[in-house]
Amino acid sequence: MPTPSRAPRSDERSVSDLDSLRSIPLFAALSDAELAAERALFRKRAVAKGAFLFMEGDPPERFTILLKGRVKLVRTSEGKDIILRLVEPGDWFGGVAAFGRRNHPYSAQALAPSVVMEIPGKDFAGLMARYPRVAQQVMEELVEQLIEAHEMMRRLALEPVEPRLAYTLLQLAARSGSPHRNGVALTTPLTRQNLAELAGTTVETTIRVLSKWKRAGLVREEAGCIVIADRAQLEAIAERDSG
Repeated sequence: MPTPSRAPRSDERSVSDLDSLRSIPLFAALSDAELAAERALFRKRAVAKGAFLFMEGDPPERFTILLKGRVKLVRTSEGKDIILRLVEPGDWFGGVAAFGRRNHPYSAQALAPSVVMEIPGKDFAGLMARYPRVAQQVMEELVEQLIEAHEMMRRLALEPVEPRLAYTLLQLAARSGSPHRNGVALTTPLTRQNLAELAGTTVETTIRVLSKWKRAGLVREEAGCIVIADRAQLEAIAERDSG
């Protein structure tokens, strides 16, 4: 694994502007006055592609929100990396910084040049105490993340590769897909390595299965993006052996 890029010095961070705070779904229920009152707690910074925001096992320090770019949350198990979640703009991560003292259970690495908003964990815990609406939304999102994680753990333990890879593609389409010429394009640029880590398999197996599905007309590739051409068939594969 590459050497992690630690957080830059404090003078490399800028105070967050109100427009950036307004753009975050987590704070949609807060007024401009409320956002202005909390603005000084947040810092915005750029993260280079490939840089680590924190490593698995690091002590938690900051609650982080992605404003631009893409971040993967990855855990290493038996020498292999497994992507737990792809973070899209508007999503948050690093919740352990606000909810306890446990070290980070995963690493966070930028897949593209990114911009993040950060707040010290203790300050975010205080913010949730002041604004129960924010705390409620965080809890609701945590429940969704736990359900998704449980489903993937079940699939990793019980299912062969094809249902897992089909499920992975369908989840990506649901989160960031867009209609595209008789199909749904995955707008998230992903390497075969990324897909393999999401589905818990090898790059070689991922390439073999995708090639098989291309020949069968289930998926195609255009301008570097995967397009799901036969969603119903992929859903059938995802449900196969899922019981």
